[in-house]
Amino acid sequence: EMAAAIARTTGALVTVVHVVTPPEIELELMPRVFEKMRAIAADLVDHQADLGRRFGAEVDTRVVEGRQPERVILAMAAEEGYDLIVMGSNLRPVSSRAFLGHRVEDVLRNAPCAVAVLST
Repeated sequence: EMAAAIARTTGALVTVVHVVTPPEIELELMPRVFEKMRAIAADLVDHQADLGRRFGAEVDTRVVEGRQPERVILAMAAEEGYDLIVMGSNLRPVSSRAFLGHRVEDVLRNAPCAVAVLST
């Protein structure tokens, strides 16, 4: 919603991305399980895209694979010239400081653009 509100006022395109992490082990059932994971991810990005469009933003969706979602996001941002990455996270108390999670902190440290982190 935040990305859509910003995009609406700036005329930017929002790309809703969900990175699906493939299973670590290959079992006979894994291809079906992974396809189910991809289908759920597609439903999630479609839902978020619908919300963004209701805010008046132009929205694109992507479901991509990767073992390290943060690295996939960083690569996409660099390759496609993103201006802003908007991520959600939950604050966790760790040694007297706010901790957003390793993936979010990796994106914050290495992003080629501005990053906004929304926390509940």
